[in-house]
Formats: sequence, C-alpha cells, structure tokens
Amino acid sequence: GITPIDLQSDLALEDDTAFYGRLILFPGVRHGIVVEGFQVELNGVNNLSRSVVFNGRIYDVRDTISSGASLDMVYAGYQYSVLRGRRGRLSFGGGAAYLGASGSLRSEGTGISASREHRIAVPLAAMEARFLVLPRSELLEAAADLKGMTFGPLGYYAQGSIHGGINIGWLGVRVGYMFVDADIHEDGGRVGIAPRLS
Repeated sequence: GITPIDLQSDLALEDDTAFYGRLILFPGVRHGIVVEGFQVELNGVNNLSRSVVFNGRIYDVRDTISSGASLDMVYAGYQYSVLRGRRGRLSFGGGAAYLGASGSLRSEGTGISASREHRIAVPLAAMEARFLVLPRSELLEAAADLKGMTFGPLGYYAQGSIHGGINIGWLGVRVGYMFVDADIHEDGGRVGIAPRLS
C-alpha cells in the first residue's frame, strides 16, 4: 500500500560495503568513453512493533520481518574535456543509465511473503574533474564527478562522488565517498525506484 517503510528502523537493513567499478577509455586527447556500475545488496531481520491506521481504526503490528533489497546500476557515456592541462582536466558529457531494483519482505510469524522488482533506463548529463596532486607526477590524483537529470513529473536522478587515489600506469585505485539520490516513477504514478544511498 502507501504506508511508508523505513529501511533502517522498520527493516533493520544493515549498512554494508558495495562494489563500484569504472572504466574510462580515451580514443582521443579530449574524448573519453565511460562505463561504470555498482551493485548494492542489503538484508535484515527485525522485530517490528508499530501501529497502522486503516479505515479509521488503529491496528497494532507485532511480527518478525525478514527483508532484502538490492540496487544495480550500469552507465555508459561519452565525455569531452573542455579544459585539459598537465595538472588535470574538466570534462562534460552524457550517457544512459540502466537501473534495476528489487525488494522482498517475509513475515516469520505468518509465513506470508512479497517481492517486487523494477527496471528502468534513463538519460543522464555528466561532469567530471580530475586534479594531479604532485606537480610533475601522475601518481596521486583527486577527482570528483556528478551525474543527473530531472524528468519533470516522472522524477529525477542524481549521483555524485569525490575520491582520490594512486595511478599505476593505466590502472588507478581510489577510495572516496559516493551518493545516489533518485525518485523515478512511471507516468507520474507511484510505481518506480527511489533509492537514497551513500
């Protein structure tokens, strides 16, 4: 129904690490092709105790709920470096993202379970900035990127990150912080994907 469910307080989905990978190919000095993606899977078990108002009456719900949620994203796009120098670059571009989300709930008391899966593809505008920390070396690099688009009555998608790391030849290893905030639904209705992750 339309009763909101909080992933942490109601379902006790535990924080976990997730895989995030990115590959950038440069067929030209200023031209880049970007492919990236991530996968998040969360599971939880919680003893739920709350009141629900339905048709003017209050119902107390006490049950043990097992739950799971997952979100997958794959993005492919193009970027053009409008600024490029010995210390870094600033690029703009765009592409398309494919999102898949699923969730499941199971009442341990009654054995009743439900699941839902939703997949959608969206266009995204993108921006990326990279900065070499050391003057004459590509060893240490700091970077930030932002992707997003608003779809009017169908919602929006925003994703950003800031990270830094080490470059070893063609390979870079980084650590950082990333967020995803989206609310995408079909035909202005309630069916869709609305993750908020960091």
